[in-house]
Amino acid sequence: MMPWSIRRGSTTIVELFTIFGAVTGVISLLFTNGMLFFASCLLLVFGLYPRWYLNYISKHFSFENEKEKVYLARGSSGELRLSFANHAKLPVVFATVELAVDDHVHIGGVKKWIGKQYQFEISLKASNNQSFSLPIEALTRGVAKVKNLKVKLYDPMHLLSLTLSQDFIRKEVVIYPEQKPVRGSETLKLPIEGDHPHPTSLFQDVTSPIGTREYLPSDPLKHVHWKASARTGQLQTKIFEKTVGMTWTFVILLSKELTKAARLELENQLSYVATLCHEASQRGIDTEIFINTKPMGRSLVHHLEAGCDRHHVIKAMEFLALIQPVQIKTLPLEALREMDRTFRERRVILIIDQVRQTAPFRFYQKWLKNGHALYFIDPEGMIIPISAGGERLAT
Repeated sequence: MMPWSIRRGSTTIVELFTIFGAVTGVISLLFTNGMLFFASCLLLVFGLYPRWYLNYISKHFSFENEKEKVYLARGSSGELRLSFANHAKLPVVFATVELAVDDHVHIGGVKKWIGKQYQFEISLKASNNQSFSLPIEALTRGVAKVKNLKVKLYDPMHLLSLTLSQDFIRKEVVIYPEQKPVRGSETLKLPIEGDHPHPTSLFQDVTSPIGTREYLPSDPLKHVHWKASARTGQLQTKIFEKTVGMTWTFVILLSKELTKAARLELENQLSYVATLCHEASQRGIDTEIFINTKPMGRSLVHHLEAGCDRHHVIKAMEFLALIQPVQIKTLPLEALREMDRTFRERRVILIIDQVRQTAPFRFYQKWLKNGHALYFIDPEGMIIPISAGGERLAT
């Protein structure tokens, strides 16, 4: 539990109550006036109780700053939970919570202040924990961080306030790219001899049965083709297309400065990458992503290592969400040179090229000669093969 930064509000009113109460008390004692003494006591209560109450509550009030990520697709809605605890034996009668959040999301059902500030009201019973759910809408791809949390406590008479603040909030909203349909994903395959799948491949695309054969005792029961078995009167096993241990490698090359049109184009292309990552996971194909943005350390590119399970897809979506045009870029040739050193096994390489220079084509030609299959992902969602000369094939 992180400590609060405390800022006290104006104390002019309670100070006046305290002064008038003290003066009235002295006069009541000098003149032995019961009514004046009662008035002085009442004034002193108004002057002293708000300070004592806020000091007491602030020492027993906490924010449960547990790490939390909310994952949303662009255009979808969700909830952001903030939990507070009142360990005091008195209730928090009235308080306001203010927070800031990046423009990638909008918080609904609360008062919005100027800029990115939001405010809502809370109250807590004595010795009570309570979570408040804020409806959020994902507006644009990115990572929206919650920051500058302020809780303004008031005494029951609203005479005095005290503000508790924390700058480091361990909550963020990750907004995935919107998935958009891609044309041509069925053509993604490695170059092989002839028109038939490689007979010695160790991997199969279980979503693409291409025929049947007689059942063998070693065949998994889930691969039995029941309709074909009923038709022939003998157990038949599905034959699947071989994938040769395929990996889909996405190479994203960003130019140093992106125009507004280029940013819109990039958003579409990242949506296509998101779609292909989900499709590859369903087909049991590994995916990895390279982008020529400079991370901390010696590496020249950001890299998401290969994988295909559900957790890897989540990592891929978060990786795509973190891509921002303002990031520091590595020169394309230096980035491609570092990527090239990792391309040992043959793979399908899908390229998003915002640089549009001729220099990268020497790497494309090298990768084609090394047995990799290369494709461009164009802004319209079409997957276009790259020929041996480094040019796009006619479609």
